[in-house]
Amino acid sequence: MRNEDASTNALDRYQELAKRLQVEYPGSFQAAFELSEKVINPERATADQIWETLWNKPIFANNRVEVAESKLKAIKPYLVNAWKSMGKGEGPFSIHRIDPGFKRTSYEIKGEVARTLVEEHKLAPHRLLAIVSAGRALQQRALNADFPFHDLTSRKLTENVEMLRKELGFGWGAITICTG
Repeated sequence: MRNEDASTNALDRYQELAKRLQVEYPGSFQAAFELSEKVINPERATADQIWETLWNKPIFANNRVEVAESKLKAIKPYLVNAWKSMGKGEGPFSIHRIDPGFKRTSYEIKGEVARTLVEEHKLAPHRLLAIVSAGRALQQRALNADFPFHDLTSRKLTENVEMLRKELGFGWGAITICTG
């Protein structure tokens, strides 16, 4: 009975605070609500839903928000549903790292879309490689399950981060993985 009373009191207090926040800080409350609507449940998220939230992460890594948002606007048309054509081998997004470093010469860019993104839209090759690596990883997971990341909720965060760093590959560090 005491646990039930404590739970009821905690819920009442939470609801009271939520109402107070909505009244005192309506803009922040609305922003928080909008952000919460963007969160997807990996147990029920399709590959397309995952891709929608995944592909842009390398653009924000070590970049100013204004710069990243401007870049996203320019390259988004090329990357919507692009994971489907990022399989291994030569294709429209073919890019390979041939030398260490982040210089343009450290990458072999053969794919037509990859060249367009790097040459015309000035997307850094290391960012494109990170996006393509994520597309390949998603494609592999999608071969085995309708909800490719359904297994994430059964593990600890630290286990997921390590697993995803290996799967997603180059350009995917712990912070980039956890941002979202």
